[in-house]
Amino acid sequence: MTGSKAWALLLCWGGVIAAGWPGLPEASAQEKERSCEGCVRVDAILVEGIARTRRAVVERELTFEEGDVAHPEDLEESAQRLRNTGLFWTVELEVEAPGLGGITREAIEDVEAADGEPPGRLLRVKVSERWTLAPGFRFGAGGQTFLLSLGLQDINLGGRYLQAGASYSRLGETNSGSLWFQQPRLFGARQRLMTEAAYINRVHTFYGGEGELLGGYLLTRRRASVQLEREWLIWFRTGASTSVYGDTFSFDNVDDRRMEAQLERAGLPGPMQTVRVGGYGLLGRIDQHRQRYEGTRLGVHADQFLHFGAEAPRSYRLSASVRHFTLLPREANLAVRATIATSDQEIEHMQSTAGGLETIRGVPDMRFRGRHMWTSNVELRIPSLRLAWITLEHAFFLDALGTSRFVETLLRPTAATAGTGIRIYSPQVLALLVRADVSAPVMGTEGIMFSFGAGQFF
Repeated sequence: MTGSKAWALLLCWGGVIAAGWPGLPEASAQEKERSCEGCVRVDAILVEGIARTRRAVVERELTFEEGDVAHPEDLEESAQRLRNTGLFWTVELEVEAPGLGGITREAIEDVEAADGEPPGRLLRVKVSERWTLAPGFRFGAGGQTFLLSLGLQDINLGGRYLQAGASYSRLGETNSGSLWFQQPRLFGARQRLMTEAAYINRVHTFYGGEGELLGGYLLTRRRASVQLEREWLIWFRTGASTSVYGDTFSFDNVDDRRMEAQLERAGLPGPMQTVRVGGYGLLGRIDQHRQRYEGTRLGVHADQFLHFGAEAPRSYRLSASVRHFTLLPREANLAVRATIATSDQEIEHMQSTAGGLETIRGVPDMRFRGRHMWTSNVELRIPSLRLAWITLEHAFFLDALGTSRFVETLLRPTAATAGTGIRIYSPQVLALLVRADVSAPVMGTEGIMFSFGAGQFF
């Protein structure tokens, strides 16, 4: 695919994002014609269990308001939307007859409509809040690299479901930091605004086809990003984003072997700036059930890069990804993640990479790099000890990837690892999970490796 075709695809996505999908229905014909058996008119809503979260945050996630007729499916969907915010440990919606909870039969009769309307009811929304203000502690060791990140985050600022955080990271011998803010319900609608400013130091290492060291250098990047996402249906979202990079290169914190190999190969690149604009679409939905997940989501992304100070003035990247989660007996969870990307990117440090802390366990950091790449992760998570405030979980996984300079040979596997691990977490405290994994080579890599981290691998 040429860069012009990728740009055309990007413009198409932009049109969809800006104007909405033409004729996109709010509900399917089947949903509109569904039987109203079991429907109730919700004359009053009582929210219980909130101490920090504002009532309006809870009501905003409901698919109906006081006075509306609610179908049983509306109650189920509203409960799941509340769980998916991550703010609540438990969520229950109970419909009660008049005369309970301080709502009298006479009060409901005063607002009853003509005969034939569904009976009026009181809806109790019972929730238990999670603790959402937490240190942004994260660490990882794997792929011959150590990461430590410290910070502070809150996904419920002022009880308004606003999200913000700041972090400091040390990766190897380098230091980085970032500030971010999210508004998941911009203008009260189901649309998300995300902004970030980051200062990143990362040692890039380059390997040959047989794993031989080719060189390396320190990349220092200053980045600012803005992203806007809109939910049109519960299973369909679109988004647009833009980023500005400023990249410089040095041999700071680079060992002699990498520096000497890089000087013999090509030396240091010159400073460069990049503007990235992109669009994406998401199909499907993943629902949260405490620490387990269920559902499938497919994403398609198109990005155009404009480079200043580089030999190649522009490049594109097209990618697709899928995540799938299945609930299994004994509260086990099967998790699957797969991505595939293709690009005409010739600038080495901006090509796709795999290995180390985030993509393939048991492989050195950035061991694999290329214009075209796919990765996959399959993990079975089985709780073995569950207490009120802590859970011990075992995991078994298989990671694999393929990379190539040519699309025709992309699907051939390049490397794979398999292993097992444990997770220890507190289900009532958001984002508090520690994991440890040990992986062994299946193909394309050598040696048993240990990795540690905070949070699920994916």
